[in-house]
Amino acid sequence: MLVYWTMFALPAVTALTARTREVGQYRFQLWLVLLLAAFTVVIGFRYEVGGDWYTYEEIISDIYYGDFRNAFAYVDPGFGLLSFVSTRVGLGSLGPMLACGAVLMFGIYRFSRKQSDPWLAITAAVPYLIIVVGMGYVRQAAAIGFLLVALTKLEGKSLKGFLSWLAVGALFHASVLCTLPIVGLAWARTRGVAVFVVLAAATVLTYAFLLRERVDGFLSSYVEAQMDSSGALVRLAMNGIPAAIFLLLRRFWPMTEDYRFVWTLFAAVALGMFVVVYYSPATTALDRIGLYFIPIQLFVFGNIGAIAGRNTAARTMISIGVIAFYAAVLYIWLNFAVHSEYWLPYQVRPIGG
Repeated sequence: MLVYWTMFALPAVTALTARTREVGQYRFQLWLVLLLAAFTVVIGFRYEVGGDWYTYEEIISDIYYGDFRNAFAYVDPGFGLLSFVSTRVGLGSLGPMLACGAVLMFGIYRFSRKQSDPWLAITAAVPYLIIVVGMGYVRQAAAIGFLLVALTKLEGKSLKGFLSWLAVGALFHASVLCTLPIVGLAWARTRGVAVFVVLAAATVLTYAFLLRERVDGFLSSYVEAQMDSSGALVRLAMNGIPAAIFLLLRRFWPMTEDYRFVWTLFAAVALGMFVVVYYSPATTALDRIGLYFIPIQLFVFGNIGAIAGRNTAARTMISIGVIAFYAAVLYIWLNFAVHSEYWLPYQVRPIGG
């Protein structure tokens, strides 16, 4: 557990000690890069850690013994190509694990830098996004990394940039495209229905020609089988709580109206999933889709202190509250979660392994 608590403590302590005007200074930017690089190493060099560890080992082994076309029969093309190259250069599963971890950290880096309190955003990311998703949902972690970068493009009103990064993310896990209609609605609000129609048509065509088989498989395994995901309610609540906070306080958020509307839609969907999970028999499907709404946590808690303005005491209390909340999340997950045993103890990949 020491590794995980250290990962949490480093950004948390920095969030409490760094002054707002200092977070953009060179030494803090360097510390941010070094910390996320260290997290990448922790993710990439883990050994027998994560709920899907053996599944991915089997997939990558099959890719190793198959031909080039075989690499795309098991997984999405981005991960398949990455695994094929990695096995051919002798890295085995290390290559995909390290690369997907790096993509996730790159996304967190780009996204957190855009928030008023990047260190608090990273602190919020550690317990679930970095430790659980980064080490347990390898392909989704990479897709979320690209999604985080894509979301930063919306702040600059670059729809093309958003779509480009999202498309790359879909190469690792096509389900990340579930966020596309939300952005289409947001853009249609100020730029006309035509934009929404174009994005909706693109979504339909992408589904029809590229994703139908994968989506049908997703529905068959998660929805039709009515699988129940242990802890789904808690994980969706982690999105729902910051979503509710944003919806209540969004008028005080320092941002453009267009960008505010994008996050209003994200928050509304995240909160809606938390409500629906009470009545849905297929909680696993909602749980997996909920992964792509984790950015609402980083966004809200990375900016909530800005509401206090220059009131240093209030900002400090808010930071302490956020850190205490996520410390409780990490403690409960490590000690009481059904599947946390797959993350314990943390082990380093043996040399040549």
